[in-house]
Amino acid sequence: MHEFGHFVLCGLLYDEGVTNITVAYTDAAFQRIKDGDKPSPSSQGAYINEGFADFFAGQVVGGTNYFVPNNSDFGLGPVFYCNGARSTCTNGAACGCIGTQATCQGVGCCAASGSGTSQTYSASLNTTTCMGQRVVCSGVNCLCTGDPALPSECLDQNSVPSTTSFNANVARVATLLHDAFDGQAQRGIADVPNDADLWTRVPGSSPAQLKFSSLGYGNLGDEDVRVPGSCMNDVLEKWDDNGNLLRESSFLKGLTQTALLPGCGAHSWCQTCEMLSLHRAGRPVNATPRQDFDRCVQDDQISDWLGPPPVETRRLLSASCQACPASEVTDDGIKCHPLVCVPPTPFRVLRGGTPLGQPPIYDCVATCPPPLQPVGGECLLDIP
Repeated sequence: MHEFGHFVLCGLLYDEGVTNITVAYTDAAFQRIKDGDKPSPSSQGAYINEGFADFFAGQVVGGTNYFVPNNSDFGLGPVFYCNGARSTCTNGAACGCIGTQATCQGVGCCAASGSGTSQTYSASLNTTTCMGQRVVCSGVNCLCTGDPALPSECLDQNSVPSTTSFNANVARVATLLHDAFDGQAQRGIADVPNDADLWTRVPGSSPAQLKFSSLGYGNLGDEDVRVPGSCMNDVLEKWDDNGNLLRESSFLKGLTQTALLPGCGAHSWCQTCEMLSLHRAGRPVNATPRQDFDRCVQDDQISDWLGPPPVETRRLLSASCQACPASEVTDDGIKCHPLVCVPPTPFRVLRGGTPLGQPPIYDCVATCPPPLQPVGGECLLDIP
């Protein structure tokens, strides 16, 4: 099925123009074969091509060819099939379920009601930390995802760029595509993208045997982007607008721009930024929205794909993707608070250039710009 994914990409490229086969796809295929079985990690056309094919395979058969997703089993092809069965945490702590209550070694981890008895509980993600492990509760299904630094299952593992591994870059493209299209909340037969979570292991089988999983596990809800499957054509249209070769600057920029389109979910700058930030190296496990927003501004690549934020990140709220009230800022992108100026920038000054009729915006400065004078922590015009 991975190979059929190549055929699908060829068809999408052809729909944008026949020369895309002789130029873009030929370039990607040449990059893949010119170094034999060890393609260069910098061969963008090749790893985008293979990443798309692995994403497609994940959608159709719930498995990948070029990389081993978290919590998967080897099968013919070779294909690594996502496997929803997980009876123990990686550190040996027993993970089980009692009704809708997940437990690790008898300690309640999370409940359907949204309350938990462990260290950290996230109602929005329906996850918790239990004895150093990340646990996901889905109905009566309990999944321990192992190392908190890799809190994901299968294609929702948020792979990041690599300078040393071609396959890791394939994984990054495939999992980013997965993030863009997953989360449609459909199981069984539905004409929408799925979460690549088709299988679960038959208990006690060795070698592993898989059966259809009635419970979903392939979307941890760590981002809110849900692009409709019909918008894959838009991804290629936007790619065509940005270049004529399969490169991150054209293909992944096209994916980013598609997520923002009114007909493709009209996702906000904030939602799209948080998805892209998940796939950058060095992101803290518990990064705040504000940290993600700052990265999207400071990262030259993401900034090029996404464009500037609607307001400066220190005033940008994740939930609404709108600004805090006038004279307020946010440290985490979740809640606002009044701007308080402390050393080394102890003085509050009205920002110049604020349009008439707009609420005033203040900055903190080390010294008041002339002719303003410091008066009780404010920079004011001293009129005798």
